[in-house]
Amino acid sequence: GARAPFRSVNANVGSVVFRRNGDGTVESAAIEPGFRMELKGGAEITGGVRAAYESVRAAFDLDDGVSVPAGDYWFRDANLRYMAARSASFRPTASVSIGQFFDGRLVSVSATPAWNPSRHLELGIDYACNAIRFLDRGQSADIHLARMRIQTAYDVHLSLATFVQYNSAADLASVNARLRYNFREGNDLWIVYNETMNTERPLMGLRPPFSQARALLVKYTYTFTW
Repeated sequence: GARAPFRSVNANVGSVVFRRNGDGTVESAAIEPGFRMELKGGAEITGGVRAAYESVRAAFDLDDGVSVPAGDYWFRDANLRYMAARSASFRPTASVSIGQFFDGRLVSVSATPAWNPSRHLELGIDYACNAIRFLDRGQSADIHLARMRIQTAYDVHLSLATFVQYNSAADLASVNARLRYNFREGNDLWIVYNETMNTERPLMGLRPPFSQARALLVKYTYTFTW
């Protein structure tokens, strides 16, 4: 007969509980049975279902006009994720999660493809969309998070990694660039540039500055051996 297309299948159960330091009551808890399937080509498929508990003592905002009221919540969801083989030059990875979210519902979709056009360069894009609906309260939000990754390595000594990220909920874009030069084992020079920019700047009224924060850092490490 036909041989199975997968190399191995594993089942697992994870759980976590967080308690408040003040009175020891449970603040957050979850249990998640799941599976992991490794295909013969090296790709992986993982998935599971989750039952979660959240104790919210103070309401908090998720987006403009969208909030989670104080209360105790039990909710459940299911997730599925595909990750391409690490040996492939083009590695598409995607995941989806559907289920309850506090007193509403959430559909979350993400994709993180990566491509190595050469041994010196890796390009990647991370994108996630979270569609949140609180139908009983008439509130909804679509939150987008996108990030672009560029990583280059001239040789084992010199490398550069650049990340550009956008968050629609916070109306912020950020840049992080890290240049590393390795003189020898335990001897490195780092130059790091970070900047956070406001993307929501209305023409009328009070306008936030274009740059919210900017920093240039230089770090040198030397390891003494004797």
